[in-house]
Amino acid sequence: MVPLKKIKIKFLLLLAILPIFIITTALYTGYLYSIGKKSVMKDVDDRLLTAAYGVKLFADPYHDRISYEHPTSPTEYLKVLLTLSEFSWKINVEYAYTMIIHDNKIVFTSDSSTREEFAKNDHTKFLQEYTDASEGLREAFRDKKIHYDEYTDQWGTFRSIFVPTISKGGKEYVIGIDIKVTYLKEMVNKVIRNSLVICVSVFLISLISVILIARSITQPLSAMAHATADIATGNLDTELPPVKSGDEIRRLGEAFEHMKTSLKKYIQELAETTAAKERIESELKIAHDIQMSILPKLFPPFPDRPEFDIYAMIEPAREVGGDFYDFFFIDNDHLCFVIADVSDKGIPASLLMMVTKTLIKANTTTGSTPDEILMKVNNELCGGNDSSMFVTIFCGILNTQTGEVLYANGGHNPPLIIGSGREVTFLEKTAELVVGITYGIAYTKERMVLQPGDSLFLYTDGVTEAMNEKNELFSEGRLITVVTASEGKSVQETIDGVMGEIGRFSLNTPQADDITMMMIRFNGTG
Repeated sequence: MVPLKKIKIKFLLLLAILPIFIITTALYTGYLYSIGKKSVMKDVDDRLLTAAYGVKLFADPYHDRISYEHPTSPTEYLKVLLTLSEFSWKINVEYAYTMIIHDNKIVFTSDSSTREEFAKNDHTKFLQEYTDASEGLREAFRDKKIHYDEYTDQWGTFRSIFVPTISKGGKEYVIGIDIKVTYLKEMVNKVIRNSLVICVSVFLISLISVILIARSITQPLSAMAHATADIATGNLDTELPPVKSGDEIRRLGEAFEHMKTSLKKYIQELAETTAAKERIESELKIAHDIQMSILPKLFPPFPDRPEFDIYAMIEPAREVGGDFYDFFFIDNDHLCFVIADVSDKGIPASLLMMVTKTLIKANTTTGSTPDEILMKVNNELCGGNDSSMFVTIFCGILNTQTGEVLYANGGHNPPLIIGSGREVTFLEKTAELVVGITYGIAYTKERMVLQPGDSLFLYTDGVTEAMNEKNELFSEGRLITVVTASEGKSVQETIDGVMGEIGRFSLNTPQADDITMMMIRFNGTG
C-alpha cells in the first residue's frame, strides 16, 4: 500500500503545481518574444539611421559639386558608385543611394550595387528615374521628415529608411538605405527559436522541480513506513528517520533564510559592481567621442585647394589615447600641420593631449614659426606638470604656393620624405628634447622644399612598434617597404595600405600603443 500512496501523492502534487508552471512559462515566453521582436526592429531601424548619416558625410559635398542639368562624368559617377557600394558591403546593408526631384520625377543621383551586380556592371545611371518609388519615399520628399517603410520593387522586398537632407550648398536630396526583409525574418525567426528553447528549458526544469518536490515529501514517509514495519518485526534497534515536520523544517527554513540573505547581498553587490563598470564604460565612451570630435576627420578637408592633398587617421589602443594630429590654415598660403604622442595612455594622456592641441593652435598666428610654437607650448606645459608627463611633437608649416616647409621636431619620430620617382627616406633626425619637461628649451627651425608630387608621411611610434605574436616589431624597415610599394596611390590609399599591413602583421596580438598617421602631398600651383 505504501507505493500506491506514494504514487497518489505525487500525482496530486503534479496536478496542483505543473499547470501553474506551464501557464507561467508560456506567458513569459510570449513576453520574451514580444520584447525580442521590438528589439530587433529597433536595432534594424537604428542601424538604417546610422548608415544614412554615414552616407550624408560623403553625399553633401558630392551634391554640391554635381549639376542636375547635365549628367556627371562616367568616371565621377562610377567612383561614387564604388564608394557607396563598398560602404554598403562593409556595414551589411543591401543598398545605399541618394535621390532628388528632377522634372517632377524621382531620380537617382547616386546608388550602390550588390557584389553580384557590381561584377556584372549592372547599376543605375545618373538621373535615372525610380519608377517603383514607395509611399514612404514620396512622403519624405513631401513633408521633409524621416520615414521608415517596407515595400517591394524591381530589386526585391526591403525595410528602408528615407532621410531628407540639405547639403551645405543648399541642395535638397533624400538618402535611402535598404535592408532585405528576409534579413528581418531571419532575426525574428531567431527570436522565436530562442523563445521556444527558453520555453522548453523552463518547462523541463519545472517538471524536474515538481518531481523533486514530490520525492522530498514522499520519501521521508516511505522511509518512516519501512522503519516502523521493521520495528513491528521486533527489531527495536532500528533508527527512525528524521521528522521533516519538526526541527528539520525549521532548520531548512533557517538555511533558506540564510541563502536568501546571502544571495540578496551577492546580487546587490553584483548590481553595484555592474553599475559602476557600466558608468565607467559610459564615461570612457563619452571621453572617446569628445576626443575624436576635436580632431579633423572630414576628408578631403579643403576640396577647393588643389595645391596639396592631406589625409590622417588615429586608432587609440584604449577607449581614449594620447596621440593626436591637427592641421589648419594660418593664412591663405600657409598650412600648419602637427602630429604628437603623449608619453602615457588612457585618460591622463588624453587630457594632456587635448591641452597640448589647444595650446598649439592658440600659439599659432600669422608669422609664427614652428620653433617658436614649440617653445611657447613647452613653457606652458612645464608649469604645474607634477606628473612629469611629456609630449613628442612634429610641427610643420607648408607654403602651399612654393612647397617650402618650415618645421621643428620636439623629440618625435622623423617623417618619411616620399619624392616622386625617388627613394623613400627618413627626414634627418634632430637632437631636440621632448616637449613639457624642461622650461626654456629653444627648438631649431629647419627648412625643406617639396617639389610637385613630393609627400611627407608622419606617424607615431605605435606604427613602427606594433608587435606580432612572436614579439617582433613592425619596424621602420617594413614601414619604408609598404610606403614604397604605394607609389602612385593617393594619400588615403597609402595610409590605409599601411594600416592594413599592420593588421596583417599583428594578427590577434592586442594593440599596445596608439597608432596615428598623416600624409601630405604637395601638388604645386599647376
